[in-house]
Amino acid sequence: MSVRFRKSVKILPGVRVNLSKSGPSLSIGGGGLTLNYSKLGIRTTADLPGGLYYTKLHGDADEKTAESKTEETPTAEVASKKLDTDFFDRVRMSEDEEQFVKGLKEFSAGNAETALSHLSQATDIPDGAFLAGAVALSLEKYTESLQYLEKAAAHKEKLGERFKKYGVSSEVEVPITEEISVLQEADERGLILLLAEAYQHTGNMERATDAMRELLKLIPPEDIVARLSLVEMLSDSKGDDVETCKEIIALVGDIPNETPFHTMLLLYKARALRKVGLNDIAKKTLSDALRRTKDRSTEVLNTLRYERAILLEAMGQKAAARKDLETIFASDPHFEDVAERLNISA
Repeated sequence: MSVRFRKSVKILPGVRVNLSKSGPSLSIGGGGLTLNYSKLGIRTTADLPGGLYYTKLHGDADEKTAESKTEETPTAEVASKKLDTDFFDRVRMSEDEEQFVKGLKEFSAGNAETALSHLSQATDIPDGAFLAGAVALSLEKYTESLQYLEKAAAHKEKLGERFKKYGVSSEVEVPITEEISVLQEADERGLILLLAEAYQHTGNMERATDAMRELLKLIPPEDIVARLSLVEMLSDSKGDDVETCKEIIALVGDIPNETPFHTMLLLYKARALRKVGLNDIAKKTLSDALRRTKDRSTEVLNTLRYERAILLEAMGQKAAARKDLETIFASDPHFEDVAERLNISA
């Protein structure tokens, strides 16, 4: 069962969580110019003199044009010129560097496939391998992405050097759950997040979970998003295993229900508690999670109620279980098998 969030939340300074339906995307910004690639296409945003900015979407989606703080609408040529002059300083480059820069330029023009063909020839540069892996991941070329990312990992201490050289800030929007992604710089943390995603898509859940365990050693304990990612992986891959349930319970610990991410962690903890037979504690965990409804989507709340209904049925508390199911049905009659459990025929 997937729970979808659809808004933005700031977790830590410099870390923005994007909750959207567009899937993984990659953003590059620098010198007043930001480039973002997603399944919707390429969006170019340029800051311009006089408090203006220009934004344009290139790709399969309909092009959306300019918005500005005045009635003026700068043209795409202005953004393109800015890219050529400010984004890349004309310096002597090695062949690898030329391919790296060409890849960035093609990428900014909306040519992801062409960009990848250039970046794939720049993988001896860690930033080139990192960016090639990110673009390949966005294009759903998971095996290819993994090859590039593992090459970047071999020289992870040099990540960011080329971006810094050209005055470019590189950020990758890395999926955390089905529709939760975190914006992360091209550094070791971002690399591990990308590797975990690539391992997942290539069916290597053990490597994916190992990568996330490694990440947790590098980040502060309050980084709740990475913890949620690992807990979800564990629950999806080995959720019925007792040792896995113990690990999930330990990872969640005694957390407050501060954000939707904390709520999801409490849900996974309750499931793990139920599967090891600690029904009373699982019930309390779910009830505590349901006490806070502000900023929680209906789908999240219904998922918690559904989990509690299953638990209550197992505990023989059928009247209480039915109450939860009726509450779910009243807001979403098609949620899971609620109608069937309530003996409501089609």
